Amino acid sequence: MGTVAFHDTDISYYVTAKDMPMREHQINFEAHLGYWGHGLLFISEAVPKHFRQYLLWQKLREQLDFGGVMKQDESLLVAKEELMRVPTDLTHSYILFRTEQLRRLLELYGQEDESIFTASLTQSLCFWEKQCEENI
Repeated sequence: MGTVAFHDTDISYYVTAKDMPMREHQINFEAHLGYWGHGLLFISEAVPKHFRQYLLWQKLREQLDFGGVMKQDESLLVAKEELMRVPTDLTHSYILFRTEQLRRLLELYGQEDESIFTASLTQSLCFWEKQCEENI
């Protein structure tokens, strides 16, 4: 268990086993994180400790500020804000991690799905891929 700062509040989170299936989809995604009702925030042990606060901040922003699923423009805004929070010495490795994480999520959810969620994932992935190209 740990805490992450969000809007001047420390919010508790739980670290889960990397092989825990995501409840609603029964898929196994090692670098998972989520926010279940009643404020239960969690992140996989597979996510490096030094990245957790940035991913959790992004998840809280999505859930609490945008109601759970962001539209494409909101997703891009949050990705930019997320990257600005990452310290310079972690930027390159974080960009690579996020890019791979989003690629894997799209593989699991399927790019054929035309939901707002998948569109948001695709928009975020495009942003992180562009960051990869610019930071090589």
